[in-house]
Amino acid sequence: MAALVVGMAGPKRLEAFQRETTNDPPCAEKAGVNCPHLGTPLFWASMPVRYFINSDSSGLSFNTVKGAVDPSFASWQSEGGISFEFGGQSQARADGQNGQNTIFWRRFSNAPNTFAQTIVTFFTETGEIIDADTELNASFRWGVLPPGVDDPSNPVIDVQSVVTHEAGHVFGLDHENTLGPQVVMFFSDTTGDSTRRMLTGDDVAGVRAIYSGDPEGGGGGGGCALVPSRGGGDLWPVAAVLALLAGRRRALRRA
Repeated sequence: MAALVVGMAGPKRLEAFQRETTNDPPCAEKAGVNCPHLGTPLFWASMPVRYFINSDSSGLSFNTVKGAVDPSFASWQSEGGISFEFGGQSQARADGQNGQNTIFWRRFSNAPNTFAQTIVTFFTETGEIIDADTELNASFRWGVLPPGVDDPSNPVIDVQSVVTHEAGHVFGLDHENTLGPQVVMFFSDTTGDSTRRMLTGDDVAGVRAIYSGDPEGGGGGGGCALVPSRGGGDLWPVAAVLALLAGRRRALRRA
């Protein structure tokens, strides 16, 4: 749901970014529709947020992966409020409570059309995030494309573009579907696309709202699905994939 912001002495401005919350019901997500978000918004209470990289099964060298992942997180950090730190190379996978926030590759047997997903673990009472692991689908061909490429016939998935999107989920943003595929946090992408490495104004407003005290709010949500290709401008459906991902959110209660 978009939040209409009215300035005291300026023009009206519409902020459409969406925040992940503690209660995001299953939703058949599609272009033009943002899912309902009924809980407390998610956030990191401690900085910096450390991320680790496991490049095994990526088909790429560790240095190539790190060279794409680092600027993905840096693009969000440069906008203020959120702070990231590279923690090192790892052989870990999704744990959910080890605080490593690992980025790694595995084959998605139950979601073959999904590029990546981020599994967020949080406290249900407060919305505080304690862990976020990003899985990338090793069934696809990954690489680092030249900047500005937009060619869905190219089978290569751009690591930097996808991880930039996933980093938004790591710190608490959800998909924003009403502004179209130009925003980083749009729910869908294609192969052969490196155009979504750069944040738009809406993406920037989202991270600032969470971590810089900007009162211009948004909605919420959780989970992530990026589909592999589109033809003639059509987007592939992802409703079934999103149902699976929503079930993998981990909610914890404090002892």
